[in-house]
Amino acid sequence: MPTLPPVTRAVILTWIGLWVLAFLADLGGLDLAGGLTLRPAALLAGDFGALPGLVTHALVHQGLLHLFFNVLLFAGFAPEVERLFGPRRFLRFLLAAALFGAVVSVLFALLLGGAFRYPVLGGSGLVMAALAVQAVVYPFRLLSFFGLLTFRMRTFVLVLVGVDALFLLSDLAGRPDGVANHVHLAGALWGWLAVSPRAARLRDRLRLPRALDVPAAWQRRRARKRADEERELDRILGKISREGLQGLTPGERRFLERRSKRKEGSGR
Repeated sequence: MPTLPPVTRAVILTWIGLWVLAFLADLGGLDLAGGLTLRPAALLAGDFGALPGLVTHALVHQGLLHLFFNVLLFAGFAPEVERLFGPRRFLRFLLAAALFGAVVSVLFALLLGGAFRYPVLGGSGLVMAALAVQAVVYPFRLLSFFGLLTFRMRTFVLVLVGVDALFLLSDLAGRPDGVANHVHLAGALWGWLAVSPRAARLRDRLRLPRALDVPAAWQRRRARKRADEERELDRILGKISREGLQGLTPGERRFLERRSKRKEGSGR
């Protein structure tokens, strides 16, 4: 995986390696994955041996499809977030996302019991956290799925959140589907809390570390890009006033089309 940044690559390789080890251990009658899961019932009973599961649950997966889809989404969306945050900050972000999901899971087990006391495993909370960051930072980025469906980044994430919310309602109604939907939603919430300007006041109230704010370097880069685009727009408009539309080059026409589409998208 030469094109993946270091933390993203390490997480994916850890997921794959632990799945293979757990699969081989299971053939020998050993439950390796079970020892790494989050066990809310054990934690509530005071079993300190279950404490590592607060983090390690995000490193093991139930089955091959579970692993496959998490790897696919994480490899597709986490690298951009890691480049924005930098490797160290991104690693802290992922650890905090895993802990946040675990705390939410234990609270659900304490307050609601039932299926919420069952063990939890999987890196889907980390995936949702990375997706939520992308939805905040690049809300209008277009995603194409096999050339058949096209979604804006924000719409795609909201659809995933909506599906998880529906299945969480099913869990609350006593019809669990065996998926930790509340942990998925906790991951998305953590990603939003970490970078959304609308959550700045809430971050201050919760005393979340400033390291989780939108990176200043990204803010400066985005401001420079906006300033460059405005200067280019002024230049092209001046050219139109002097020479008319027929004087524009193909590149200048494409620039105006992109600006027009972006303005239409932001107004919806």
